[in-house]
Amino acid sequence: MDALTPDDAVSLYLEDRRANVSDATIRSHRSRLSHFLDWVEEQPDIEHMSDVTAQHCHEYRLWRRDGPGDPNAVTMKTQMDTFRVFLKWAESRGACPENLHDAVLSPTLSNGENAKETMLDPDVGDALLEHLERFEYASREHVVMLLIWRGLLRRGGARAIDVGDVELSGDDPRIRVRHRPDEDTPLKNKNDGERTIGIKPETATVIEDYIETSRHDVEADGREPLLTTVHGRPHVQTLQADCYAVTRPCEGPTGECPHDRDPGACDAARDRQQAYECPSSRGPHDTRRGAITAWLQADVPSEITGARASTSPDVLDEHYDQRSERQKQRQRRKYLDRV
Repeated sequence: MDALTPDDAVSLYLEDRRANVSDATIRSHRSRLSHFLDWVEEQPDIEHMSDVTAQHCHEYRLWRRDGPGDPNAVTMKTQMDTFRVFLKWAESRGACPENLHDAVLSPTLSNGENAKETMLDPDVGDALLEHLERFEYASREHVVMLLIWRGLLRRGGARAIDVGDVELSGDDPRIRVRHRPDEDTPLKNKNDGERTIGIKPETATVIEDYIETSRHDVEADGREPLLTTVHGRPHVQTLQADCYAVTRPCEGPTGECPHDRDPGACDAARDRQQAYECPSSRGPHDTRRGAITAWLQADVPSEITGARASTSPDVLDEHYDQRSERQKQRQRRKYLDRV
């Protein structure tokens, strides 16, 4: 067997994965496996990965379960699943005993336990766009919401778009979404995330007016980003702040606070950078989840919705589709009546 220390093994594992997964995934795996490295430092009988046994896997799982942070079932599952994948990789390198990964037990989650349920309500999303159309027309925030709500784009996808990627004239306006990791605009699903999405003529008009009136005339790495700040292409956190800011109820169509707060004394209302502290504000991910749910409620097939959102059917069903079982049953009946 290769004499790989746990530290070296984790480093090599992450380097191998880097070619096939996003930087965010690499950071997540590094964080999850850091607990194993913390634990293994206290094990005098483990110097190399070849020393790790099935009993060690059991002891590590118990230590992690009862250890730092008091992890819940979802956290335990993600960490043990990653640990199992790591061990399987180590086996393929000849660094630890064969089939050792089978000794890693992972919690079984109840139905829906691993799914996030917060989202921007579909009715609120449509009303927000109408509000932006009236009061913040062709602003960056208006375009960001259109790209997420109508285009089903992630914040990284919206950030990646250049002026040259949009075709706004004619009867078939469209936006090309491209993976350019060497130019600081990667997509979550890399090349598989590349696609061309059609947009409505009214959406194209807003984007065209934004380019002519609100977009800063700046470049970033020799490219002309569609979404801009005075300094160039915005950071993803800037787009996240845009979403939190415009989804605050006190800034939206009703102008009312559902939490009985005084807007004049509420940090989330007074300071745009604190908008995320409003219990009702929603970031890009929750906004996108609400948009995807709205498409599914409108009977758009999951295959078409998933292709536009660059999301697999399984992920779409588990993490994005927030329709109730009753809603799904009623929509299925419409198709049953045809046969």
